[in-house]
Amino acid sequence: MRMRKIVYAGLAATVIGVVSLQTAASAAEMFDSGGTWNAACDSAMTCRLTTSQMPADDGGLAIPSFVKADKPHAPVMMVLPTITGMETLNRDGVFTIAVDGHDIVSIMVKDLKKDDAEGGYVTRDQAIVQPVLAAARVGRDEIMVSYLGPDTQEVATADLTGLHASLDWLSQQQQPGSDS
Repeated sequence: MRMRKIVYAGLAATVIGVVSLQTAASAAEMFDSGGTWNAACDSAMTCRLTTSQMPADDGGLAIPSFVKADKPHAPVMMVLPTITGMETLNRDGVFTIAVDGHDIVSIMVKDLKKDDAEGGYVTRDQAIVQPVLAAARVGRDEIMVSYLGPDTQEVATADLTGLHASLDWLSQQQQPGSDS
Protein backbone atom coordinates (compact mmCIF):
# COMPACT_ATOMS: atom_id res chain seq x y z
CA MET A 1 0.00 0.00 0.00
CA ARG A 2 2.80 2.40 0.95
CA MET A 3 4.65 1.56 -2.27
CA ARG A 4 1.51 2.22 -4.33
CA LYS A 5 1.16 5.71 -2.73
CA ILE A 6 4.78 6.50 -3.57
CA VAL A 7 4.30 5.37 -7.19
CA TYR A 8 1.06 7.40 -7.53
CA ALA A 9 2.70 10.46 -5.95
CA GLY A 10 5.66 10.16 -8.33
CA LEU A 11 3.35 9.76 -11.31
CA ALA A 12 1.27 12.77 -10.27
CA ALA A 13 4.41 14.91 -9.83
CA THR A 14 5.63 13.87 -13.28
CA VAL A 15 2.29 14.75 -14.92
CA ILE A 16 2.17 18.13 -13.17
CA GLY A 17 5.76 18.84 -14.21
CA VAL A 18 5.10 17.96 -17.87
CA VAL A 19 1.92 20.03 -17.97
CA SER A 20 3.76 22.99 -16.40
CA LEU A 21 6.55 22.77 -18.98
CA GLN A 22 4.06 22.54 -21.85
CA THR A 23 2.15 25.55 -20.53
CA ALA A 24 5.35 27.60 -20.23
CA ALA A 25 6.45 26.64 -23.76
CA SER A 26 3.04 27.48 -25.20
CA ALA A 27 3.00 30.83 -23.45
CA ALA A 28 6.35 31.69 -25.04
CA GLU A 29 4.98 31.16 -28.54
CA MET A 30 3.03 34.34 -29.18
CA PHE A 31 1.10 35.65 -32.14
CA ASP A 32 -0.45 38.96 -33.05
CA SER A 33 -2.42 39.84 -36.16
CA GLY A 34 -2.68 43.44 -37.22
CA GLY A 35 -4.77 43.61 -40.39
CA THR A 36 -2.87 42.07 -43.28
CA TRP A 37 0.32 41.68 -41.24
CA ASN A 38 1.04 38.91 -38.75
CA ALA A 39 3.66 38.96 -36.04
CA ALA A 40 4.80 35.84 -34.23
CA CYS A 41 7.55 34.95 -31.78
CA ASP A 42 8.67 31.40 -31.05
CA SER A 43 9.82 30.03 -27.70
CA ALA A 44 13.37 31.28 -28.36
CA MET A 45 11.87 34.75 -29.03
CA THR A 46 12.87 34.78 -32.67
CA CYS A 47 10.16 36.97 -34.10
CA ARG A 48 8.74 37.14 -37.63
CA LEU A 49 6.67 39.71 -39.45
CA THR A 50 4.78 38.35 -42.45
CA THR A 51 1.82 39.31 -44.56
CA SER A 52 -1.26 37.15 -44.75
CA GLN A 53 -1.62 37.95 -48.46
CA MET A 54 -0.30 35.03 -50.48
CA PRO A 55 0.65 34.86 -54.15
CA ALA A 56 -2.08 34.24 -56.69
CA ASP A 57 -3.20 30.63 -57.19
CA ASP A 58 -1.24 30.48 -60.45
CA GLY A 59 2.02 31.05 -58.59
CA GLY A 60 4.04 34.19 -58.42
CA LEU A 61 5.91 36.23 -55.90
CA ALA A 62 5.18 36.81 -52.22
CA ILE A 63 5.84 39.91 -50.13
CA PRO A 64 9.10 39.85 -48.12
CA SER A 65 9.04 38.80 -44.49
CA PHE A 66 11.23 40.10 -41.69
CA VAL A 67 12.92 38.03 -38.97
CA LYS A 68 14.76 39.12 -35.81
CA ALA A 69 16.45 36.91 -33.24
CA ASP A 70 16.19 37.94 -29.59
CA LYS A 71 19.86 38.76 -29.14
CA PRO A 72 21.38 42.12 -28.31
CA HIS A 73 22.10 44.03 -31.51
CA ALA A 74 20.76 41.21 -33.69
CA PRO A 75 20.12 42.50 -37.20
CA VAL A 76 16.71 42.23 -38.79
CA MET A 77 16.79 39.78 -41.67
CA MET A 78 14.65 40.34 -44.77
CA VAL A 79 13.49 37.26 -46.65
CA LEU A 80 12.67 37.72 -50.33
CA PRO A 81 10.74 34.61 -51.36
CA THR A 82 11.51 32.62 -54.46
CA ILE A 83 8.91 32.68 -57.19
CA THR A 84 6.44 29.83 -56.90
CA GLY A 85 7.55 27.00 -59.18
CA MET A 86 11.15 28.23 -59.49
CA GLU A 87 13.74 26.65 -57.21
CA THR A 88 16.42 29.26 -57.88
CA LEU A 89 16.39 32.67 -59.49
CA ASN A 90 18.86 33.90 -62.09
CA ARG A 91 21.84 35.63 -60.44
CA ASP A 92 21.34 38.60 -62.76
CA GLY A 93 17.78 39.15 -61.56
CA VAL A 94 16.84 42.19 -59.51
CA PHE A 95 14.33 42.61 -56.70
CA THR A 96 12.89 46.10 -56.26
CA ILE A 97 10.85 47.07 -53.21
CA ALA A 98 8.60 50.12 -53.32
CA VAL A 99 6.29 51.69 -50.75
CA ASP A 100 3.38 53.82 -51.89
CA GLY A 101 4.81 53.91 -55.42
CA HIS A 102 8.29 55.09 -54.40
CA ASP A 103 11.22 52.73 -55.00
CA ILE A 104 13.07 52.15 -51.74
CA VAL A 105 15.73 49.57 -52.68
CA SER A 106 16.87 47.42 -55.57
CA ILE A 107 18.88 44.30 -54.81
CA MET A 108 20.56 41.95 -57.25
CA VAL A 109 19.96 38.25 -56.59
CA LYS A 110 23.73 37.65 -56.69
CA ASP A 111 24.05 39.93 -53.62
CA LEU A 112 21.62 37.80 -51.60
CA LYS A 113 22.10 34.47 -49.82
CA LYS A 114 19.77 31.60 -50.78
CA ASP A 115 18.30 30.09 -47.63
CA ASP A 116 15.97 27.14 -48.22
CA ALA A 117 14.98 26.99 -44.55
CA GLU A 118 13.65 30.56 -44.79
CA GLY A 119 12.05 29.92 -48.18
CA GLY A 120 13.98 32.34 -50.33
CA TYR A 121 16.81 34.80 -50.52
CA VAL A 122 17.91 36.65 -47.40
CA THR A 123 19.83 39.76 -46.50
CA ARG A 124 20.96 41.00 -43.11
CA ASP A 125 22.41 44.17 -44.63
CA GLN A 126 20.80 46.89 -42.52
CA ALA A 127 21.52 49.48 -45.24
CA ILE A 128 18.90 47.55 -47.26
CA VAL A 129 16.52 46.26 -44.57
CA GLN A 130 16.10 49.37 -42.41
CA PRO A 131 15.04 51.75 -45.23
CA VAL A 132 12.37 49.23 -46.26
CA LEU A 133 11.04 48.93 -42.70
CA ALA A 134 11.19 52.71 -42.16
CA ALA A 135 9.30 53.44 -45.37
CA ALA A 136 6.72 50.72 -44.66
CA ARG A 137 6.21 52.01 -41.11
CA VAL A 138 5.18 55.46 -42.38
CA GLY A 139 3.60 54.24 -45.63
CA ARG A 140 -0.10 54.75 -46.15
CA ASP A 141 -1.17 52.30 -48.83
CA GLU A 142 0.97 49.42 -50.04
CA ILE A 143 4.31 47.70 -50.27
CA MET A 144 5.28 46.22 -53.62
CA VAL A 145 8.07 43.82 -54.51
CA SER A 146 9.00 43.12 -58.08
CA TYR A 147 11.46 40.69 -59.58
CA LEU A 148 12.93 41.31 -63.00
CA GLY A 149 15.14 38.60 -64.40
CA PRO A 150 16.30 37.47 -67.83
CA ASP A 151 13.70 34.68 -67.84
CA THR A 152 10.72 36.09 -65.99
CA GLN A 153 9.24 39.00 -64.14
CA GLU A 154 6.80 39.03 -61.25
CA VAL A 155 5.13 41.63 -59.04
CA ALA A 156 3.37 41.31 -55.68
CA THR A 157 1.66 43.93 -53.54
CA ALA A 158 0.20 43.98 -50.05
CA ASP A 159 -1.55 46.73 -48.19
CA LEU A 160 0.13 48.13 -45.12
CA THR A 161 -2.88 47.71 -42.81
CA GLY A 162 -1.60 46.71 -39.40
CA LEU A 163 2.11 46.79 -40.23
CA HIS A 164 2.85 49.66 -37.83
CA ALA A 165 0.97 47.95 -34.98
CA SER A 166 2.66 44.61 -35.70
CA LEU A 167 6.11 46.23 -35.65
CA ASP A 168 5.31 47.85 -32.31
CA TRP A 169 4.07 44.52 -30.90
CA LEU A 170 7.29 42.78 -32.00
CA SER A 171 9.45 45.48 -30.42
CA GLN A 172 7.53 45.15 -27.18
CA GLN A 173 8.00 41.35 -27.14
CA GLN A 174 11.76 41.64 -27.50
CA GLN A 175 12.29 44.40 -24.94
CA PRO A 176 14.44 43.35 -21.98
CA GLY A 177 12.22 42.65 -18.98
CA SER A 178 9.08 42.30 -21.10
CA ASP A 179 6.38 40.36 -19.26
CA SER A 180 4.77 39.15 -22.48
